[in-house]
Amino acid sequence: MSATMEQSVCRIYVASLSDYNAGILHGKWIDANQEPETINGEIQEMLRQSRCQIAEEWAIHDYEGFGTSLSEYEDIVTVSKLANAIEEHGEALKAYVSLMGDIDYAIEHFEEAFICEAESAADYMEEMMLECYELPRWLSSYYVDWKALSRDSILNGDISVHEVSYNQVYIFNNHI
Repeated sequence: MSATMEQSVCRIYVASLSDYNAGILHGKWIDANQEPETINGEIQEMLRQSRCQIAEEWAIHDYEGFGTSLSEYEDIVTVSKLANAIEEHGEALKAYVSLMGDIDYAIEHFEEAFICEAESAADYMEEMMLECYELPRWLSSYYVDWKALSRDSILNGDISVHEVSYNQVYIFNNHI
């Protein structure tokens, strides 16, 4: 691949099962950020280039950039939909798919579930409470345990938190 070509964020490696069963590695990396018809067209082209006379069946043998597991026989419509949603929403969508475990549900509800990216759940809780509620002046001199408040919100099922790295989390609303 030349240095000027851009690599897709989400790719699948599709292999011909006839070739695989004959001990031949024949397949192709396919950009998943395409319409399902285009992906299916590339799969059919890969099968036509097979050394086996009858190459009709295929499977996904590898993938990159999805942030979740794909099965060998994942529906191409789902693969395309997920890749395009990741391209639109980025790493936060990958995190939400990982938390939900259901690709279609996560894509459908991501926009209403995603609250923000923050340094920590406690930082989010403090900012949210101070924005939403006007605390009395006398209360500002007392310590508020934002960490405990955020922990309780997580344990109560109000929010989900996906830790990305040190000082970076994604916050999701569980009440959608």
